[in-house]
Amino acid sequence: MAMEEFPRGTITKIELHNFMTYDHVISWPGPKINFILGRNGSGKSSVVCAIALCCGSSPSFIGRSSTLQDFIKHGQQTASVELTLSNPGGAPVVIRRILRRSKSNDCFFNGKLVKMEEYLEKIKEMNIMTDNLVQFLPQERVIDFSLMSPVQLLENTEKTIGELNLTKLHRELIEKGNQWENAGQEIERLRRALGEAQDKLVQLKQDVEALDVREDIVIQMRLAALRKDRLEILKQQADLRLAKGVLENLLAGLEASSAIVVPFQKQMVKGKVASNNATRALLEAKREIEAEKNRFDSAFFESEPDNLQKENAHDLGVLKGSKKGHEDRLTKVKNFQTAIQNLETQRTDTDVPALKAIVLGLQQEQIQAKKQSEAANARKLQTLSERRQLDDKLQSTMMEIARIENSEDGLTKYLKEHDNLSYRAREWLKQNAAKLRGTVHGPIYAEIRMKTQDKRHADIVGINIPPAFQTMFICEEEADLDLILKEMVQQASIRIPVRSMARGTRQSFIDPNAFKQRMECPAVVSDLFDAPDAVKRFLNNKFRMENIPVYDQSMDGAGFDRLKNIVANGGQVIVPIVFAGPTIYKFRTTRMNSNIASSSQPITEQRAMRELMTANREKPDVAPLTAALDQLRNALEELKTVEQTVTEQVAAAQSKFAQVSAQIQAHKGTIADAEKISNRIRTNTEELRKLEAAVQAFSIEAEQEKTAAKIRERNLKSWKKIRLNSAGATTRNLDKTINLTIGYMKSHTESRDRRLLKTNLTKMWTDWLQYRTGMVDYQRDFRRMMDNLTGHVHLIRDVPGSSNGRLSADALKLYLELPATIPQLDAIHKSKRNQLNAAGDVNENVNLYLLISAKL
Repeated sequence: MAMEEFPRGTITKIELHNFMTYDHVISWPGPKINFILGRNGSGKSSVVCAIALCCGSSPSFIGRSSTLQDFIKHGQQTASVELTLSNPGGAPVVIRRILRRSKSNDCFFNGKLVKMEEYLEKIKEMNIMTDNLVQFLPQERVIDFSLMSPVQLLENTEKTIGELNLTKLHRELIEKGNQWENAGQEIERLRRALGEAQDKLVQLKQDVEALDVREDIVIQMRLAALRKDRLEILKQQADLRLAKGVLENLLAGLEASSAIVVPFQKQMVKGKVASNNATRALLEAKREIEAEKNRFDSAFFESEPDNLQKENAHDLGVLKGSKKGHEDRLTKVKNFQTAIQNLETQRTDTDVPALKAIVLGLQQEQIQAKKQSEAANARKLQTLSERRQLDDKLQSTMMEIARIENSEDGLTKYLKEHDNLSYRAREWLKQNAAKLRGTVHGPIYAEIRMKTQDKRHADIVGINIPPAFQTMFICEEEADLDLILKEMVQQASIRIPVRSMARGTRQSFIDPNAFKQRMECPAVVSDLFDAPDAVKRFLNNKFRMENIPVYDQSMDGAGFDRLKNIVANGGQVIVPIVFAGPTIYKFRTTRMNSNIASSSQPITEQRAMRELMTANREKPDVAPLTAALDQLRNALEELKTVEQTVTEQVAAAQSKFAQVSAQIQAHKGTIADAEKISNRIRTNTEELRKLEAAVQAFSIEAEQEKTAAKIRERNLKSWKKIRLNSAGATTRNLDKTINLTIGYMKSHTESRDRRLLKTNLTKMWTDWLQYRTGMVDYQRDFRRMMDNLTGHVHLIRDVPGSSNGRLSADALKLYLELPATIPQLDAIHKSKRNQLNAAGDVNENVNLYLLISAKL
């Protein structure tokens, strides 16, 4: 047959020397499928083992033995396997392995001795993979092949095809799938984060509500201070008006007294001068006239007429102004009379004192409603704080329960990390427990619990259970086996080995206690562990663990001979394997001469059994946390009920406060209108009275006569001065002056006029002292009021929401609703300050809420 018909890497020749039951054999396989036929024990599997070992497989993978020396024919020291492989386009490739009992072996590639690593690399280049169950399947690994997942089968098939790019693409596809799964987990994490952020948002909303309440308290407190300051300023203004009225009355009294005193004073002065100087004037008349004549020069005669004309024109202008003022006063009197009549028509029959009493009562109700609202708000804030604390405890408890529920015990965690297929199988069984009639145990190695923490015992138990059986599941009911094979293995593609006790192997009939006495051993393998009854019966039936002795000490010298005699009873091996100390002893009967052959090897470490020996198989109990969670939920529901009640109380108090405030505002408006009309009538009446008194006191004829007399007197004096300076007029002027003086003294010397003059002068002096003192006090109080007005403007600016020295509409409404007495305002200010101190600081994350709200 032409070599070109054989694909690259196909076996064209097999040659064995001293390999197992073969002395020397040569076989030429065909290019297609080859079958090896024969009876049991004829060596069919030996040929397969030879091919696998020559292609670089390990004895443990084949499952026939753990060492290469066991494949050398009995009685021989070496064995060899040689394969010829097809290599189209080139010379055939010859690979060969030589096995020795000295535990060393050689590898040849095309006749050249090479190291094992290079040997395996060259075979791999021929696309030969004996560790790939799709390409090479020993009968001992059939169960493992049946348990391979579709993904594993696909990956191994791709490797068998030899297309590297296909494997790379498949790996990238797996990575993309992992990335997709990670993305899904990240989305779930973000959803949880969003839920936490929303919970935080609710808390921040509550903080904003608390901040609004705090701001309302601050506004009300500062408005109360502003209202108090305003009342004090109004009081100062009223005091100033009263002081100004007193000063005006004093000034009017001074003017009235002056009107009486001045004429008398002039008369008395004239009379006194005339009386005192009468004699002197008579005796010294000529001397004075001469002196006057020398004092006045020519300038007097030039300026005297002009000065006299100016003074006369001034007096006439004053008279004209007085007349004009009198006419204006008459006009004002008519206007005031008309205004008073109009106001009288607008005045209603409102009982202002009764309304004020009603307003006072409503203000008391308003204060009571406000206190109730503030108390309800305080209870609401306290309830919100308690609810926030309960929410935090509830959230932390739920997170702790979720953490415990999502956590895994040591066994589950180990299976998830190291044996995902068994983990998936256990999860499937949990989810479908209702469909099962009995209990399903598995995997077997996970159901085993060592009685002691001795790692050697764990290794012994693990060695006695082949790998293919360690991951097996055991059903207690036969019907469950069919269900699992159909739904879990086939439909769910969870390919695990499953057995039931009804399909178990042979049953041991040897009494364990009698066996231990016979073998003189302290324990057998089944004594080293506990497991569910079905699992332990299966292991004892399948692997005869009740008949495998375990000795604590190693067997050397006479001890080993003694053990060998016990094992080989009458030349027949009754126990093929014994564990003594750290060593495994194996015994078998040779086929040639029925002798007892033995071998030993160290007990290999069983990592899985060791790790599961100390694994925690139980999860923490969440029952206490669940009970605490129920209590927290009940408390939260009760607190919600309390919060609803408090909220209703707050709404009722605020509603009542608003109603009372509206009533007070309406009554205050009515009172203000009535008082405004009354004040205007009173003011107009007072002004009218003053104007009427001024009109009655004024007489145009008297003023004209007074002005004419003044002008005549001035002209007379000027004429006298001129006459005194003119020659020939001295004697007549003197005589006339004396006569006038004597006549005046005779007619104006009554004692009654002197007493009246003295009385009015005394009154004028007293009024003047009071006026001067009152003016000083008035100026001082006026400056103080102006300073208070400046501070009042600053208080307006401190009110939140005010701008350019003006209150906002809401603040102005609250301002007008405040009481109008300083003690009540002091009480409100003190109450609001206590509330502000009790509220404490507000959560600083409110700004974060405002930012989140703006973005949402």
